[in-house]
Formats: sequence, structure tokens, C-alpha cells
Amino acid sequence: RDLCDPYDNLITAFELWEYNRNKYGLDPWTDDGIMRLLYMHNTGKHPSQASYTDYVNRCISFSKELVKL
Repeated sequence: RDLCDPYDNLITAFELWEYNRNKYGLDPWTDDGIMRLLYMHNTGKHPSQASYTDYVNRCISFSKELVKL
């Protein structure tokens, strides 16, 4: 994939999220699950090392503004 292509980049990101969600049982519908998925996505480290950061808190606050389809 061409990670400079926005479409390919999004597909790859969601494949990584799906893999980590299945491997570690992370729930993307909870704040804790979102925090751990973001941590793994941005650092590549195991989710047990995750902690809330300003970045994660901003992402979670933005996600609360979204309307579920």
C-alpha cells in the first residue's frame, strides 16, 4: 500500500485497529478501549502500558461529539 495515499492510509489504520482489537480484546466503544487502541496505534507498544495523555483525552472528547450512525 501507498501510505501517502489517504485512502490506503485509512484502510491500513483500520486493519491495524481490527487486528489489535481482536488480539487484545479491546473495545473501541469504551474510553479505555479507545485509549489503548490509540496508544498501540501511535507507539506500537503493548496496550497494558497505555496511559491517558492530553492527545488521548482530546481524541476521546472529539469522539463524544460524533453522532453514531
